Parts: sequence; C-alpha cells; structure tokens
Amino acid sequence: MFQFFSLRKNWLIIFLIFSISAFAEVAEVCTTPSFQEDEATYSFSQFQTQCEHKEKCWIQFQAPEDLIRAEINGAPLLNLTSPTSYHSNEFFLLPLNTNNIQNIAILAKDSNQDKRFMNELCVRIGNYEELRWGNSWQWFFRTGANLFSAYFLVLISIFLSFSFWLRRSGMGFSLLIYSIVSAIYLFSFSEYPRSLIDPVLASGGIHFPLRLLQDLCLIYVFYNFHQHSDPRGIIKKLSWVYATVIGIYALMFAIGIKDYIFYARVIIILAPLVAAPMAIGTWFAFKLKDPIERKVLIPVSLLLFMFQLNDLLVFWKLTDSYFTVRLYIPFIVGMCMFLYFRRMHEKETALNILSERQKILKEFLHDVKSPLAVLRIFFASRKETEEHTHVITSALDRIENMVLQIDRPNKDEVNDKFKVISALHEVLNQKKLEYPELKITYSFESDSYIFANKAKVQRIFSNLINNTYEAYTTTANKTIEVKAIFGTDDIHITFTDKAKGISKKTLDKLFKEEVTDKPSGNGIGLSSAYRYVKEIGGHLNVISKENLGTTIEIIFQTTSGDIILSDIENYSSVQVESPDLILIDDDRYIRLAWKLHAQNLGKTIKTYDSLESFFEEARKINKSTPIYLDINLNGKRSLDYIDQFNEIGFKNLTLATGEDLPLEQLPASIRGVSGKLPPLQ
Repeated sequence: MFQFFSLRKNWLIIFLIFSISAFAEVAEVCTTPSFQEDEATYSFSQFQTQCEHKEKCWIQFQAPEDLIRAEINGAPLLNLTSPTSYHSNEFFLLPLNTNNIQNIAILAKDSNQDKRFMNELCVRIGNYEELRWGNSWQWFFRTGANLFSAYFLVLISIFLSFSFWLRRSGMGFSLLIYSIVSAIYLFSFSEYPRSLIDPVLASGGIHFPLRLLQDLCLIYVFYNFHQHSDPRGIIKKLSWVYATVIGIYALMFAIGIKDYIFYARVIIILAPLVAAPMAIGTWFAFKLKDPIERKVLIPVSLLLFMFQLNDLLVFWKLTDSYFTVRLYIPFIVGMCMFLYFRRMHEKETALNILSERQKILKEFLHDVKSPLAVLRIFFASRKETEEHTHVITSALDRIENMVLQIDRPNKDEVNDKFKVISALHEVLNQKKLEYPELKITYSFESDSYIFANKAKVQRIFSNLINNTYEAYTTTANKTIEVKAIFGTDDIHITFTDKAKGISKKTLDKLFKEEVTDKPSGNGIGLSSAYRYVKEIGGHLNVISKENLGTTIEIIFQTTSGDIILSDIENYSSVQVESPDLILIDDDRYIRLAWKLHAQNLGKTIKTYDSLESFFEEARKINKSTPIYLDINLNGKRSLDYIDQFNEIGFKNLTLATGEDLPLEQLPASIRGVSGKLPPLQ
C-alpha cells in the first residue's frame, strides 16, 4: 500500500515538473492595436525565443474581432475575412512555416458595427504540446464550462421530472422549468449557436433574452418557495417586469433587427435585471423561520448574489472577467433542491402526524358518544331544579352537536329555523353557572326566528362571553351587558364589557387573520365567528378602546315562522312494540346504563357483549323481540352478520350507534338507526 501511494506521489511530481517546464518555454508577446477606419492592426516584431524545429513550431492567439487576417514575415498565415463564418472569441492554434520569426501582423475588421476591439492582444509561440493545454483551458471557460453545466442540469431535470410526476408539487415544477431553461441558456452561451445563425441575432436577439427568461424562471421558483412570506407581492411585480422585457425582445427578434449597437445599448440598460433574482432570494433567506434553512441558505444566497453582481459588472464592462453564470446556475439549482426536498419531507411528516391524529380523533368520536349517553341516562334519574335541568340538558345538546360537526366535517351543514333569543338564553344560563363571579345583565321582551346552524350560533355566543371573562385582569367587577334590538327584518345583539379592550394593532387586522391579545389564545374564535355570520347573511362589528371596554354587535337576518322548536332533541326515534328488548354492545357502561334505565321504568332487558354470546342463547329468545346492535363489536362489523340474524328469525333489528348511516344503503331487515340512548319510555 505504501509503495502504491509513493508511486502516485512520484507521478504527480513528474507531471507538475513537466507542466511548469512546458509553460516556462512558451514565448508570449502582447501589444495594443493601431486603428484605421473600421480596422485594427496588432503588430509583433520582437521574439526572444525561437522554435528548435520548425515542424513543431506553433502560434496561438485570440481572435480580436469577427473578421481577421494574420501575416508572418509578410506572408499570409490565416485569412478569415469572409462574412459567412463567425470567429469572435476563438483561440487559434496554427502551425508556423518558419522558425525565424521577425514580424507578425494581425488585422481585424469589425462586422458588428460596434467598432470595439481588444485593448491588448497576446501571441504565444511554442510547440504543440506546450500550447494545447492553455488552449484547452481557454476553451473550457469559453464553451466547455457552459456545456458541462448544461449537461449537469439536464440530468437534474430528468430527476426532477420523476419527482414532479410522483409528488405534483408546484415547487418541484418551477424548479424543473428553471433547470430546463437554464440548460438551454447555457448552451446558447457557447460558440455553437453563433456558428449556426447570424451572430448578431445569436448574441443580442436570443442569448440575452434567454438570460432574462432563466432569471424569470428563478423568480418563479422563489415565488413557490416564499409566497407566504411576501404579503406585498414583490415577487409577482418583479416577474411582470421580466415578462414585459422578454416580450419586447421577442418583438425585436421577430422584426429582424440586426444592429449590434442597438442590442448592446439595450443590454447595458437592462443589465441590473441579472442581479435581481438572487437579491430577492437573499432577502427571503433572511426571513426564513427554520433555523436549519437559514443556516444553509443565507451564506449560499449571499455568495451567489456576489457572483451575479460580478456578471453585472462584466455587462457594464467595469471589470475584465468571465461571466460566472457559466458555473453557478447548477449551485442555485442545488440550493433550491435542498429547500424543495426539505419542504417535501416536512410536508410528509405533517401528513403522517395528521393521519395519526385523525385515527385518534376517529376513535375518540366513536368512544365519546357512549359516556355522553350514560350522562343523559343517569341525569334523567336525578331530581334537579328546573333551571339546573334545563342548563345541563342544553350543555349536553351542545356537546353532542359539536361532536357531530367534527364527525361529519365534509357533510353539508344542517340549518334550522329557530328562535335566536331562546338559544342565547340557554347559553347565558350555562355561563351563569360556569362563571359565578361574572355579572351578566340582560332583558329580552321578544324573540325572532333566524335560519342558521343553532349549534354554531350558540358556540359564537359562548366564545364571546368566554373572551369577555378572560379579558378582565382582576376577579372583581366583571360585568357584561347583553342587549337585543329588533328591526323589521333583522335583529341586533350586542355584548358590552368594561375590560381592558382590544389594542389598535390587533383591531386593525382582527378579521384578516387569526390574532389575539391573550397569552394562551389562538385568535380562532372571533375570526371564525365573523366568517360564519357573514356566510349566513349577517354582520359582526367590533368597537373597542383600550382600558375602556369592548362592544361586539352581531346582526342576524330574521325570518317569519310559526315553528316551535324543542329545547332538547328527541332521541326516542324508535318505538318498541314489546316490553322486552335486547342490546348487543361491547361497551360495559352502555350495557349497565340501559339496564338501570330499564329497571327504573319497570322494563326487562337483556344485554350481550358480543355476537357469539348472543347466538349461543338465540334459541331461547322470542324472535319478535327488538334487537339493538352496536355497529362495531370487538373489531367486527355487525352489518356483516345481518343474514345470520334473518336465518334464525330475528328481523326486528336496529343499529344503536352514533354514526350517521343512510337508511337506503342498509339491509331491508334493519328498521332504523338510533343513538346510544335506550328507546324505553
């Protein structure tokens, strides 16, 4: 192993010595031009080194303009004065026919109407091996770097295509478009397009608009990544500037403008646009909230922004350097890919967490209905005052309505025609018991019908009173005054307190986003109330002054009607024909509650905790006995066993479940769906 590393080290030293000695033998002479009308002449008359063998003697120089002619000792060496070929910026490596060089003259003529020539032209003379390395290095910066970067971007584009096909992400699509357009732009940066079409159109009419197009695509990438951090729409406004300029260029190209000076002047004016995208990217990198993203993107964005500034200076000819865009575009794509895949990973993690929460929520919704039913059953057997009975019953109704809304979030809301003051009165009675130190004053002499979701309206009333209670900083003198003003076709309900009030900063954006003045609040209550009241055709207004108090006014559109709604939902949807009934439920507390309720009413009931235990005793049971089934029994779905009930003669079946099941989709032997409350009266 040591011999291997030693051998590699020796070869490296030999290569370095050879390279240094090779470049040391190269003779280089530089000169400035002399001008005559639209021509420039570069003359070289003194050389310190001669080639040892004329067949190995070569000359290397860069073409100073489009049309050139080179002479050595007065004899023609190169003649490219035909306007059919483009040779600007090429490095020529030509064999010499003599080893006695006395004078070299290189004449250049401008065909681009710009009359700009190189301030200094250098000629290098040596053997082929000595010169070809330098020529290859120049070719790399001129063309090779562009093709290498373009090839790299093509590979990335293929990878991003698969990623977009799998994920369908706007961020991935914008990054894919940017990679493709950048690859085309980098190819246009090479010498090949100029050799295929008119060089003026290739440089001014195609190349620079492609630069602006790839910058526009980069802005589109930043828009997808940072649109939530751009409330003023700066990125959108800037994109319209690029789109307008590109459209003007497309029009000039369609017309066929071939004036290079015109293109050059337009480029100088529009050059600041080449540095704008990374300036935007750097700005938003500082606004990122994720510490890891900030740590990576801030230094990378600053470095890439400096590269774009370098390109701007080159455009303005304030510095004699290369366009670094040849090299840094793949690094921009890499930076954006880091952000893209990190965001995708965070999104997938959030979806997994949401999926787990949905599973837990589903189990909760299934299980919570049973204890609510138990509370109703035991509460019915207690002797309470009429006021307490009404309050507790209303509270249970509201809890069940909220559970129902969570259980069926995508189902159309059921709007009812109900008396709004009666609904408000229920909430106020509950709040009196919940907040005994809060003095609630109200006086209602009439009532009006509104058409809305009663549970949601009561939740709004409840949240407003909760907010008032929490707004008081001391436990003393907590008051709220509730008033109702009846109009011809509307009703105004106001809640007025004398708490600390809402700050002006919060008040200005109260309904635009979820904001709160409370340390533990989330701002959801008032903003959601505003949206719902507006949705049903009403209005919600807030008047508040700091340290003086707040008044919240809700305006509902009223409707006529003679419907009297019951305060408590009637759960006795299924009437039994026999004094006996059967309950099959795996919840022990539900079975116990049904038994106790039946005993209080003098009824008989049999309960089973599984289908297997019921079928064991099925022969002893009257076939006309009503049977109530929970839909899920120890991991089994009772609907899968309906045929077995029918085969042994039980056809009076009811599903005792809290799930919302359409009757038309149930087997014919299922007579209905009840809740968890026993149907005995």
